[in-house]
Amino acid sequence: MVSLRHELARMLGFSSHAAFQLSSKMAESPGAVDGFLRSVLERVVAKTKALAPGTGPGQVGAVIDAASKAKIMGYINGAVNDDGAKVLVDGRSWADASTAPPGSAIAAGGADAKGNWVGPTVLLHASHADRAVKEEIFGPVLSVVRVGSWQEALEIENASPFGNAAW
Repeated sequence: MVSLRHELARMLGFSSHAAFQLSSKMAESPGAVDGFLRSVLERVVAKTKALAPGTGPGQVGAVIDAASKAKIMGYINGAVNDDGAKVLVDGRSWADASTAPPGSAIAAGGADAKGNWVGPTVLLHASHADRAVKEEIFGPVLSVVRVGSWQEALEIENASPFGNAAW
């Protein structure tokens, strides 16, 4: 199975070891590198949309249990409904066979459809204070925050008790 973190690392040319250094959080800085970061974000979104549910090679598997699924869905819904995050890729459709990607393991039924599915999700946040940005989600969710400078990104990261963001 492929994790969003590993796919992002591979896509950007990092080694598999470096993939563990990437996180489920990323900051985009304006200025001279804005076009580059926009391009990276566009590639991340395109690659994320191309991921398929399943248990085979190159597919994204289900989350561990129903409680984990509910918690992840709560983070996504809260980011959108409470914090105003923009959904760039919405993995909530994987949660139900009737809304799952056509032809996918979930939509087809069978053993794979019985898992606790949450698809890869990319959220663009207006604030680094959003709950889905500040807390660890432990699911296929990438939270992106625009910052004014690399210094601001470092300050946000250094203030995090988790130290797991890719700024």
